[in-house]
Amino acid sequence: FEFSGGAWRLIGGNSTNGSWDLGTFTSIDSMTAYNGNLVVGTTGSATGDAEVWSWSGSSWTKLGGDGLDSSWNTNYSSTKSLAVSAGILYAGVGSAGNNGSVWKYEGGSWLKIGGDGTNSSWNSVFRHITAMNIYDGQLVVGGTGSATASAEVWRWGGVSWTKIGGDGAGSSWNTTTYLEVNALATYQGKLVAGVGGSSGDGEAWEYDGSTWTKIGGDSVDGSWDGITHRRVASLAVYNGELYA
Repeated sequence: FEFSGGAWRLIGGNSTNGSWDLGTFTSIDSMTAYNGNLVVGTTGSATGDAEVWSWSGSSWTKLGGDGLDSSWNTNYSSTKSLAVSAGILYAGVGSAGNNGSVWKYEGGSWLKIGGDGTNSSWNSVFRHITAMNIYDGQLVVGGTGSATASAEVWRWGGVSWTKIGGDGAGSSWNTTTYLEVNALATYQGKLVAGVGGSSGDGEAWEYDGSTWTKIGGDSVDGSWDGITHRRVASLAVYNGELYA
């Protein structure tokens, strides 16, 4: 839906404006701006539902999925994250089969840059790539898996990947508790990650380029307790303040 002039109107779905069919996808899980257009990522209940579409302001064009322009095939069900840096569009796709991967769109074609060990990346750890952001000029991604120790943050250096968070890397969270990195944000020059898994695991951690510090959860600095909250699902910066 688009909100303009004080009212909402449907612009995508149910084949509206040349978009996807209504009965195909369960949710739109990601959005970003790219080349002056709105770009959205779709998620469904079946493999083949991970697609990327572009809205020009009057019509939709499918950019990725189903092998279009050398993109991913029908093995993926989710597009849970999108990001743009230096004119390149990045998409995080995955499914329940622990095949979370990252693709980049540049020059009209897609290329897989992360997942399955590609470019020294993770291997069969993530079901979904649930978070993306740009930190210190580089792409950073967070994933969600089916087992403890799946909550990790990786940084793309343009040629290879480096794990910067999870499994105790850089004094980050440990290997025995967390399943998810659901949110990434930049705040006062630092990277903030929202992690979780089961009840009481919802925490926020801050990264200064070398070391992580827990800044939210377990009642740290007057924050939420370590009993109730399962995950930190979203992060935002507004008027110079961080919200979780």
